[in-house]
Amino acid sequence: MASSDFYALTDNQLNALLEGELDYSKFFTAKQDEKPRECFSDVGAAWEDLVALLDDEKAGGKTQTKEIPKMASYNDAKMVKKVAKALAQIDDEELKERYDDLELDVDFKTLKKLTKSLTAFYQRAAQNGDAVLLRIT
Repeated sequence: MASSDFYALTDNQLNALLEGELDYSKFFTAKQDEKPRECFSDVGAAWEDLVALLDDEKAGGKTQTKEIPKMASYNDAKMVKKVAKALAQIDDEELKERYDDLELDVDFKTLKKLTKSLTAFYQRAAQNGDAVLLRIT
């Protein structure tokens, strides 16, 4: 089963990764000086349900790429600010309604907790002017 990590990084780092100027294998494992500002790795295999639940806000990334194996999607810093604002506006009732409308494998309590954590992650990224990349491995 696939797992995932969300990374906060600068737009310059994101562009360098997409253009192949930055070695993704070293970048994501912090085996060089340049590395992501933050990694949110609590999602694990629940990523697919979490992304589906927060699809309207594009929390899983607006743009997909195959430049970073196995699969990745991202939001640039400008979009991160919009996503952070939209995520902060979702209340528990709306989240539950969305959950009930979807056929998801992960229980609501877990997804609610992950949504709160991901919202905080996006807010920190927005405050730092970072992009966010979701990498599926």
